[in-house]
Amino acid sequence: MRTMKNEWITASDGARICADVYLPEGDGPFPALYAVAPYQKDLLYLPAVPMFRFIETGPLDYWTGHGYAVVVGDQRGTGRSEGQFELFGPAEQRDFYDTIEWIASRFWSTGKVSMIGESSYSVNQWLAAAQRPPHLTCTLIYSGFTDAYHDAVYHGGVYSMGFLNFWSTDNLRAGATIGGGTPPRPGGITADLIGMTLDRPMFDDWWEQRAVKVEDIDVPVLNIAWWYSVGLHLRGQLDGYERLTGTDKRLVVLAGTDSHERYYQPDFLDTYIRPWYDHWLKGVDNGVMDGPAVRIQVANSGRQPREEAEWPPRRAVPITLYLDPEPAHAVISLNDGSLATTPPTGPAATATVYDYPNPEWTVGTTVITDGIPQPTRGILTFTTPPLEHDTDFHVKISEQQAVPKLKEILMRRIAKNVPPPSAMVTRGWLKASHRTQPPQPIEPGTVGRYEIEVWPTSYLFPKGSRIRLEIAKDGAIHWSRLRGTTWTSEGALPGHRTRSNIGLAVFDGKLMCVHRDPARQQLWWSAFDGAGWSTDTAMPGHSSKYGPALAVHRDRTGTRDQLLCVHRGHAQRFVTETGELLTDEDPAGLHELDDPGSAAD
Repeated sequence: MRTMKNEWITASDGARICADVYLPEGDGPFPALYAVAPYQKDLLYLPAVPMFRFIETGPLDYWTGHGYAVVVGDQRGTGRSEGQFELFGPAEQRDFYDTIEWIASRFWSTGKVSMIGESSYSVNQWLAAAQRPPHLTCTLIYSGFTDAYHDAVYHGGVYSMGFLNFWSTDNLRAGATIGGGTPPRPGGITADLIGMTLDRPMFDDWWEQRAVKVEDIDVPVLNIAWWYSVGLHLRGQLDGYERLTGTDKRLVVLAGTDSHERYYQPDFLDTYIRPWYDHWLKGVDNGVMDGPAVRIQVANSGRQPREEAEWPPRRAVPITLYLDPEPAHAVISLNDGSLATTPPTGPAATATVYDYPNPEWTVGTTVITDGIPQPTRGILTFTTPPLEHDTDFHVKISEQQAVPKLKEILMRRIAKNVPPPSAMVTRGWLKASHRTQPPQPIEPGTVGRYEIEVWPTSYLFPKGSRIRLEIAKDGAIHWSRLRGTTWTSEGALPGHRTRSNIGLAVFDGKLMCVHRDPARQQLWWSAFDGAGWSTDTAMPGHSSKYGPALAVHRDRTGTRDQLLCVHRGHAQRFVTETGELLTDEDPAGLHELDDPGSAAD
């Protein structure tokens, strides 16, 4: 394998894009495979399996060994490439077009170009194909979403904080600190991706520019997806396949959780990947376009992929399941309801009120009781009777419920084996205000209709197992949590004006505020309980000119917290048991200050 390092491509706007070229031995010319992502081409020396999973090009020596030139580029604003990183923005998409045409013009190229790489590399493949570069001959999507907003960042309007933290820190920024990577620079990959996405909670023009215009793609597409990729790639891949307008399209959906490892295994590449490139780039008649267009490996079946004429399978028999309050005697949950094939004869609704986030939740919605995790104890469940025979479910549905106002709704379809444990099959999300487009606030206490998109799946439920639907107001608190993104209008707090510092601390579930009345040099306190501020209350004890400062302290017994207020060298305590300020002041071991900048010895 021959390597040409740091080749420069001038983009349409003048920015220079940097790429490395890997060539097979021999004279050429060669068909070319192009890989581009924001993960720094100079880090390809790192082991992709098992540690550095952001190395997602596949084994380059495999491809050069089979007669392909490989071009690996740094995405705009990353690695050595110039320009502003845009998170799949229009300029980046145009760069893909320019680079593909540059590759086709090289002396070592046959002029036939495709693309490789998984995940972010495949997202860029979708975007590049929609640009219609003349020399893009085909493409092969391997775990790549089509709509960053709906597929990855805001599921049903619910922000995926955990994914963005992981992606921006472990993947994007890692290259700036690993040996061989390019140091960060203004406008580069160290851009504030969390802030960039939090500032755009609605699907607007900015997000639409980053969604793939699938209908514009006019080249053959092989789309390889994995059922386990719920919450990231799966939805966009299946939706993208359905929206492709050409006839030269194929879909393969596989089971398992080792998609990254398989992409580096020669036998897997020989079976699923290379024949597509050989056919379209080399003209090999290998039968990849023969037979039905869809192959599906049913999860939990242990079977090889089976052929289908289309997705979703037209021959699948639709069924309707109803939420029934009748106890299923299946799990410990808030209701232990049933999932039935006939409408309930009694009241159809299950009314439950619970806090968000529930303080008992530890890992997601799981409650720990006596050291034992109870994943369903704090949520609603609806469970079928044990199945009488093995059943393949091909799920592509919208769940419709009439429920009171929820801050967000998460749904999981669960196969519960007998005996436990259970396995998550698929999920769906909806932030209640996003039930309409554009989103509208929900009137508290109202009952409404919510259509919750449950992500597609294909799963074998064995005889004796149950299907369970779980409904919760959150998943993992650290992964998807409602967060404020805008400020409300300013309002005045009740009480006296202040000129000194204001002391703030969270104590006993309230935000405590201590401030000074300048006219009487008196300290006052008030508390915010989430709905409003309490009336200002005078604090007994020493008057103050400077301060105050607040802090929460747990006493030596570990049984109670104290709120300490220090001002002019004196301390006051606020204790949980009585909810009252102590009337006596304790010296804090400090001298009083005559002015903020000096102290006596």
